[in-house]
Amino acid sequence: MSEAKLKSYLLYPIADALGLTLEYDDKTSKLTGATQRDVMFGTLSLPVDIKVVSSLLTTDQYMVMCKVMGNLGMLVASHRDTLELHLLNQSKLDSFKGWLEKTKPKDKAEAVKRLGAAVVKSYVKRTKDKWESLA
Repeated sequence: MSEAKLKSYLLYPIADALGLTLEYDDKTSKLTGATQRDVMFGTLSLPVDIKVVSSLLTTDQYMVMCKVMGNLGMLVASHRDTLELHLLNQSKLDSFKGWLEKTKPKDKAEAVKRLGAAVVKSYVKRTKDKWESLA
């Protein structure tokens, strides 16, 4: 599979799940994207910004780290037909920005291991509509 096809194949589930328009710059190998989503807290609708701040393409996986709000962030990893989302607490890290590029984990398992206590909760999506909590 060509690198361009690999990128689109792995990025589509991430863009779809987060409601983001993602752009890839071939010159810098950087991924960018941002959006605002409304999150419901009971009857209160709260606008939440989501911005890609780090990304890494490995042999068969794409990992994207997003800043959400306050100390909340996400690591989203796409691999074959599986999408994983890990909620992150930034107070346990120096910074989300450029984290994947700096640490260069070989896969999502290594990234989650290196994030350690910053990972608050993890989910996996194996089907189109259903997210499951990971233990």
